[in-house]
Amino acid sequence: MKEWRTRSSADMVNWTDHGSPLSVASFSWASTDAWAGQVVNRNGKFYWYVPTTERATSRVAIGVAGVGQPYRTVPRRPRPPAGGKR
Repeated sequence: MKEWRTRSSADMVNWTDHGSPLSVASFSWASTDAWAGQVVNRNGKFYWYVPTTERATSRVAIGVAGVGQPYRTVPRRPRPPAGGKR
């Protein structure tokens, strides 16, 4: 899988698909694999932590993308992996 999709549900039975606001291509340093991520709300901003594969090392890395509202397209400037020199 090369993208992360967003879905919502009011009853955990019926789901609405909000598309893919973030993909592996959003991270210039990533190469493949879009594993299950986690969204965290902090001070009114949503941060999406996503595991993917780092191109330079072929190791798993965590990317972080942030947006002010859920279901919005994520800016195309996500952070590189922690400790990275990219």
